[in-house]
Amino acid sequence: MTKNRFATWLVSLVLMFAAFAAAAQTTLVSTTEARRKLSPDLQNALTASSIAATNWAKETSSGRMVKVLVLGFNSADPELDNLRRAIVNAGGSVYYRFTSINGVSAVLPAAKVVDLARRSDVESISPNRVTARTDSLLEKSTGASEIRGVPGVAGYDGAGVGIAFLDSGIMSSHRVFQSSNGASRVKKSVDLLKVNESAMLGNLDWKGGYDFSGSIYPGSSLLNQIESTINNATSLFKDPNATARSSPRSRRAARSPAPTTAPASPPRRTSMTCAC
Repeated sequence: MTKNRFATWLVSLVLMFAAFAAAAQTTLVSTTEARRKLSPDLQNALTASSIAATNWAKETSSGRMVKVLVLGFNSADPELDNLRRAIVNAGGSVYYRFTSINGVSAVLPAAKVVDLARRSDVESISPNRVTARTDSLLEKSTGASEIRGVPGVAGYDGAGVGIAFLDSGIMSSHRVFQSSNGASRVKKSVDLLKVNESAMLGNLDWKGGYDFSGSIYPGSSLLNQIESTINNATSLFKDPNATARSSPRSRRAARSPAPTTAPASPPRRTSMTCAC
């Protein structure tokens, strides 16, 4: 076999495998199976007579659109290129590709959600909804709750540790946050609800035909814009439930004399996103 013939054979073999891989990723399942991949509230929103009380769905000039989290199966397409392309081709837009999970944040025409779910590389689709914390993952993952109860453990007072609160707001003027000179140890409050698709994309929000995920990478102008928006989204909002009497949570937070950064509102969607 000559070198030219071998090279031609090798290229053909590579293209054949690529074709097989692409075909495997675009296999379609039944509509019934596709609906099982959708969360119940998303299924209801696709055909509901009204979505007025749903902040992740909207009636637009292009029809009803829904903001969703699309999770994919682990595959030979780690960048989810084919899935992202399918979302854009369906009239949707990709907002963000997560690195912590195999999925994307996107907006889709409601009429195309089931069609996208039929793809074999899609694991599930759910609304990009606001979520609420039900337990402390931080304490469980760091072991903080266990170390408090260990006899003889001393010297752990949190000195030199900065704390970020993800909450609806904190009372930065509360006495438990005061330093020795009387100043608040809360250095900054950031309202993450101001950092959303509408703020970042303007009139491109809720519109299909774009893949913004490829524009977010270290040093990119879009990432710099996001970080700048977060840094400038200062909020003076204080917890309406805060009182002069310190709560157990506030007393725990006060044990650390370190500077504290306190987001004033919970971040939207966990995805992450990511959240991310």
